[in-house]
Amino acid sequence: MSGNIRNKWGSVLLFVARLTLGTIFLVSSYNTLKPQIAMPWSVTSIRISLSMFR
Repeated sequence: MSGNIRNKWGSVLLFVARLTLGTIFLVSSYNTLKPQIAMPWSVTSIRISLSMFR
């Protein structure tokens, strides 16, 4: 019985860890693509942000 409980908690913790890691990557990529404070959001400003990675 304790093996099943441990296995269940392991699965839950693994899911939470994956969700947290995915959130970290999404926030990081959003902050990377976000234009500078002085620049307005536009297609041109996003293209300039993306051009730094080419």
